[in-house]
Amino acid sequence: MYNLEFCYDRVRIERFNFGFTLGVNYIGNDIQMAGFAHGLCAELFLLQWFSIYSCGKLSNINGLPVHQFEVKGKYHHKKLFLSAGYEYLKIATPNYHFLSVGGGIYL
Repeated sequence: MYNLEFCYDRVRIERFNFGFTLGVNYIGNDIQMAGFAHGLCAELFLLQWFSIYSCGKLSNINGLPVHQFEVKGKYHHKKLFLSAGYEYLKIATPNYHFLSVGGGIYL
């Protein structure tokens, strides 16, 4: 599963962010279809360089629901971040549990 999304933090205070995401997700393998995705996200900054991030997303692909939930720790350095955590996916009927690692750039 691949996600391309725009994230907007609607509430931003010193130690907490809350916002929403809009975008698309794509499921490869045998399905090979994309769909519109939306969700809610929150981030709590425990230290200046470390935060806990959580996000729940919903989409509909080929008439079937796709649910995605993730919780991860993020290490921040300037405009970059590295992350590691847990991800839950429900694609139609099957459920999947993953450990995730990633990174990103703040624009």
